Amino acid sequence: MNSCQTKNRRHHERRTYSTDLHFHHPTSNQYFPCRSVDVSTGGMLLRIPARSPVQVGNAIQLHVEPMGQPEWAINKYWSVPAKIVRIDRAPLLTDGHVSIGVQFAYEQDFAAG
Repeated sequence: MNSCQTKNRRHHERRTYSTDLHFHHPTSNQYFPCRSVDVSTGGMLLRIPARSPVQVGNAIQLHVEPMGQPEWAINKYWSVPAKIVRIDRAPLLTDGHVSIGVQFAYEQDFAAG
């Protein structure tokens, strides 16, 4: 797929959003650390550990820490339901991680701004 085709399949503008997160993978009932690369209102690109047993179509729960949250806040994370729509294992050889594209179950506004 060339870059024009890739751009055409995007429904939302992506913004760089680099932060540490974690996600719950219900299929394996495990939590995994991850790092975001970019985000839009419709989805996110994540770097995940190579040992994560993910497959396209798997549901996950992203745990996102809202910016500006006070230390005493009861809810430390937003739980964002998402579905894995793409897996790229190429970075495994050079960077030691797998990249996954996830689609949010509903649009998120934390990417705005």
